[in-house]
Amino acid sequence: MGGPGSAWRFITGRAATPIGELGWKSLGVLELTALPSIDEDQWVPLVQATDALLVQGGDA
Repeated sequence: MGGPGSAWRFITGRAATPIGELGWKSLGVLELTALPSIDEDQWVPLVQATDALLVQGGDA
């Protein structure tokens, strides 16, 4: 039940532990596998300005 569907449920509030319902002022998604194809000036400043990074997924 993982993969992209799991991430979508997590962000949209359809997971058992939804991230989108915590009252954030803003919420962004950074897909790590896409980073090699994106210029660093497009994402590094956003990550540097971020107050919190939350990670979901993977095989713990």
